[in-house]
Amino acid sequence: MPDRRIAAPRRRAANAVALLLVLGAIPGLARAETSLDPAIRTDPLILSGTIESKPIDVSRTLRVRLIGNDDKQVTIRGTASDLARDGQPGQRPLQIPATSISVDERSAKPGQAVDLPVSVKGIASPGVYRGTLALALDNSPAAATTVKLELHAGVKPVVDVLDKSVTVSVSNCSGECGFTELAAPGSTKAGTSHIAVLNRSPAVLAVFATVDAKGGNLPLLDADRIVGSPAGSDGKLVPTPIEPGKVGRVPLTIRRESLAPDRYTGNVLLVAAADKLASNAAVAGDGTLGVENQTFATVPLTVDVRAAALWPFLVVLLGVAVGRFMTALTQKNREARVALYAQYTFLADRIRQLDNQAWRNHCLRKLDDLWARALAGDPADAKLRQEFSSLAAAIDLFWKLQKLDQEVDSLVTDPATKTNIQKDIAAAGDALMKGDFTAAEKSLADATDKINAASRASGPAAAGAAPGGYLATLADDAKADASWQKTTAARQRSKPRRAFATVLQFFSGIDTTETIALQYWFVQPLMHILLLLVLAFYGLWLLYSGPEHSTFGAKGFAEWLGLFLWGFGAQVVALSFRDISFTSKPKS
Repeated sequence: MPDRRIAAPRRRAANAVALLLVLGAIPGLARAETSLDPAIRTDPLILSGTIESKPIDVSRTLRVRLIGNDDKQVTIRGTASDLARDGQPGQRPLQIPATSISVDERSAKPGQAVDLPVSVKGIASPGVYRGTLALALDNSPAAATTVKLELHAGVKPVVDVLDKSVTVSVSNCSGECGFTELAAPGSTKAGTSHIAVLNRSPAVLAVFATVDAKGGNLPLLDADRIVGSPAGSDGKLVPTPIEPGKVGRVPLTIRRESLAPDRYTGNVLLVAAADKLASNAAVAGDGTLGVENQTFATVPLTVDVRAAALWPFLVVLLGVAVGRFMTALTQKNREARVALYAQYTFLADRIRQLDNQAWRNHCLRKLDDLWARALAGDPADAKLRQEFSSLAAAIDLFWKLQKLDQEVDSLVTDPATKTNIQKDIAAAGDALMKGDFTAAEKSLADATDKINAASRASGPAAAGAAPGGYLATLADDAKADASWQKTTAARQRSKPRRAFATVLQFFSGIDTTETIALQYWFVQPLMHILLLLVLAFYGLWLLYSGPEHSTFGAKGFAEWLGLFLWGFGAQVVALSFRDISFTSKPKS
């Protein structure tokens, strides 16, 4: 049996060694407990930036704190996952690979806080991206922790306004505007225009347009007369979406019917903002986006409004017509013809009251011949006026002969004497138709003497008159009238054929009585009317349709008076077709 006094000390020594081993292991256990502060796990790291026209890089620091009892430095490393963009209407799924995310290493001791720089490079598309960031200590992989990582990428709109200015020329015509469109093409269809905008941003942009314009006569213009972006049912402006890299057309509406003639000038204010971008609201509070998410641009605007074309055309036409009328009144020989016309109508009335048809027809033919010569030539010609005077004297003699012929039956009773007197009257008429005034006056004097002598003598009344002289003349007149009626009837039966032949002769250049009459009665008046219309259109083109008159009507009465005076002016009424030119004159 072993000695107990020897075994007890041995056991005490073994226990002491075991106690010492336990006490030596305790500090090692304490040093193995170094780790990251667990509070970081609930606090996501948010990076933010604003994209303009090219990709950007963003960075931020993540502050971490080590806990533990060891005083040895520990290296902290971070590894990021891919960042996936939140799904948004109109945006395609997109990721930022982990290779674009870098985390710088940092070393620290337990109880110390350190900032780890986190960078994301090459961000080209806006949106909210989400992922994770795994942090690990080099001495204890098991002590790794995961941090939520978010990237808020906003966008600053970058646009190019391709239209450096907008000029619109319209007419305030309402209703049927075909004539105005003919006079000023496009003026009734230019009520809507647009401004071309190029989107150079990587996101869809919503572009709004508002208008501030005023006229020379209307400094306060109602806001609904010239409108940019239209308003929706809720009263908010409806934007124009423009895809990245595309050109959009921002509308511009002009309510031309409600605008008075004037030149309206001002600006179109364009506001471009990111369209339906969730990150705008998400990061507006950190001060990195805010106003940067809107871009402003102004475009000069000029709107010229002119009056409808119908009334200006009528004013020009009236001026041309009045000018032509005044010219006709003052043209050469017109006053002389007017003075001669009074004598012409007086003589025609006296001739139509002659009972003797032969005398009446002779005088009418003579009068018509003289009047035709007055129209074709110089009405003040001395020879022509002398012939008018001679015809007037002949008509007076015919009237005296007619009076004597009427007195024969009541004053002369002797048949032989009455026959002699009638022969004298007939001879005087024949002499007048031949132009022999001397013989006519002698026969008239003889007849007058015989009537006077018969009236003093007494005798039985004559039973009749002997044939010859006056009666023969009446017979000849009846034959002439019958022949004339037959000729007239034949001409009326062939009137359509003669009219067609006259037209062919006119265009062939053959001068006949009919072709001259056609030119006198139809062609010449028609050409004058046509010239009046062409001059009216020409004046409308010069004073209304040209670009320098794009605000016609704005100056009020002066412009309308200018139209009338242009048509009335002497230089206008002297124009012919060959003088008219629709070629714009170069500006001096």
